Amino acid sequence: MDLATLLTPRGEGFLEQLRTIHANRPDLQEVYPDPLEVGMRQWMGVNGPLEYPEKLGGFYPPIPPENLRHTACGGLTEQSHLYSSVEDFRVVCELYEIYAGRPVAELGSVYDFGCGCGRLLRWFPVGIEGIQCVGSDVRKASIDWCGDQLVGRYFTNDVQPPLDLEDDSIDLVVSLSTFSHFNRRSNLAWIRELARVCKPGGLILITTHGAFALALISRSEEHQKGLFMERARSVDFLRRLQREHFLFHVVPADLVEKLDGPEAEYGQAFFNERFVQEDWKPHVEVLGSVPVGLGLFQDFYALRPR
Repeated sequence: MDLATLLTPRGEGFLEQLRTIHANRPDLQEVYPDPLEVGMRQWMGVNGPLEYPEKLGGFYPPIPPENLRHTACGGLTEQSHLYSSVEDFRVVCELYEIYAGRPVAELGSVYDFGCGCGRLLRWFPVGIEGIQCVGSDVRKASIDWCGDQLVGRYFTNDVQPPLDLEDDSIDLVVSLSTFSHFNRRSNLAWIRELARVCKPGGLILITTHGAFALALISRSEEHQKGLFMERARSVDFLRRLQREHFLFHVVPADLVEKLDGPEAEYGQAFFNERFVQEDWKPHVEVLGSVPVGLGLFQDFYALRPR
């Protein structure tokens, strides 16, 4: 995978700006001796628009406002939003090439289910010319912003299927940290729906909480607060997960109202590969799993529609 090319805007004059910034920054020269190496291009994508907005702002998609970043994963600050977007884009592209067996540069279409304010989708048009980007979310404010500011088609989905997409229409379906909030009924309804819209031979990449997440929550007050789950509950879930394979923890109702859109029974879901292999079997073939592949916290599952 040529990540350097995938992170390089095609606008005229970008490489000249990159070389100029590098030439005037001894700190960057020390870390990235070659101005064209992938690390320097990653730095440009994350820090360039923030430190050089007038020079580089026009080469990259806009950054969503804080109120939208607050309702999506990736952190509240502009820097953390961009950093996590690059990291997640990299791992999604890597997993596509591993499990689809095709160069990501040849990807024709990508759909992000639960796209939030476009943190992942912002990069696909930058690196892959002509790709069809589609995103949906329950939060109308995020979708309105994406539709105005990002390349692609964006629409608001309901809390239950169906999606406004045709059968067998998408090459790569991605859903990051969305199935980690569905109860069992919604989980099964949505995996069936994502399999419907994915092309035969296409790829579905989904992340969720697993045993590692529960182990970390049980040891971290920060994660306990972030996921509204006390330590005793996380320890109990960790004991039960191997036996029951799927567990769901409902979050406070007042929080659900503030999130503006999710179904009433919204919370934290934890499931393991046994659940995926058995309960998703009618709809998808499990190609593999990557424990803690997303942000060293959530597990990835690579799937092919049946």
